[in-house]
Amino acid sequence: MIKRIISLLIITLLCSVALVGCNDDGTPDGMFSVTVAGEPFTLFVPDGWTDNRDSGISSAYFGLNVIATARAYAPEDANATLSDYVDAYVEDLKQTHENFSFTRKDAALGKDTPAVRLEYDLSRKAIDGAGNDTDSKLKTIQYLSMHSGDAIVLSFYCESSAFEEYAEAFEQIRREFRFGERTAVNDVETDKKTPEGMKLASEDGIEYRFYIPNSWNTALGDGATTAFFAESGRPNVSVSSYSLPAEITDAKTYFEACEVDYKEKLQGYELLSSEERRVHDRDAISYTYKTVYGSTEIRIMQTVFVYNGSAYSITYTALADRFDAHIDDVVRMLDEFRFR
Repeated sequence: MIKRIISLLIITLLCSVALVGCNDDGTPDGMFSVTVAGEPFTLFVPDGWTDNRDSGISSAYFGLNVIATARAYAPEDANATLSDYVDAYVEDLKQTHENFSFTRKDAALGKDTPAVRLEYDLSRKAIDGAGNDTDSKLKTIQYLSMHSGDAIVLSFYCESSAFEEYAEAFEQIRREFRFGERTAVNDVETDKKTPEGMKLASEDGIEYRFYIPNSWNTALGDGATTAFFAESGRPNVSVSSYSLPAEITDAKTYFEACEVDYKEKLQGYELLSSEERRVHDRDAISYTYKTVYGSTEIRIMQTVFVYNGSAYSITYTALADRFDAHIDDVVRMLDEFRFR
């Protein structure tokens, strides 16, 4: 069981590294929205896929190795054309991957918005149907487009050998992709115990209360416990929990089991520090580590503790150069975390 728990956790981390919409009458038949609130687009995926918005990124997966994500980025050069952005994006990939080879061609994102389609294969570790590690080729298909000053990247990932099986679903997702405008998501919801200057980012039906500063955003009603700060790079904090096997009873043992797979599956993984703390009177450990996406360093602080037979992770993800800017807010979230 622990292998599957770790596999699901890694999928969430990959999507957080890679960063809530609602269904309405315009939702395509047989699809649903997996869009994080505030994004300037709507990402629909077929029924039967698993919503992964709790990663803080508009994303979903099918099985363990088929993933779709969408991100909006603010280009460093506000005057950059689509061609300029794609050139810079490809250069980052070349710097990260040896002997990088790709195909590039003009395409459309959504109905008719001009885009560039990139396709390339990368070697990586994967998980087979029995939960075992195996070497594989990861096919990546990306559509890059520009909209209202943002660079939009729609990405598909799957094993190369399985691409034909999922090509139709990928095409459906691309075709039904829709553009919109960024919206503020900062409605203040509180309860009687909400600390001053904070608001709720957790649903009524769960066993804990997760409070965040009013300057952070959330999207109550989507079923995920996630908060994000509205800036380029989208720093985010998410809460997840998994039932544990009897042999794992503490945070240190749980993280050590996870770290074995982190070292294999998170590119450039390096544990930077660990710090003991208390989260609502429970022993917890905050592990800070880094990984790399493209040529960009991502910093993650995963705070882990065990309660009533489940492992809880409160995970903060940010660009390395913006990690310290929000750490005080994140520490306050940890200090104010409460079980009912």
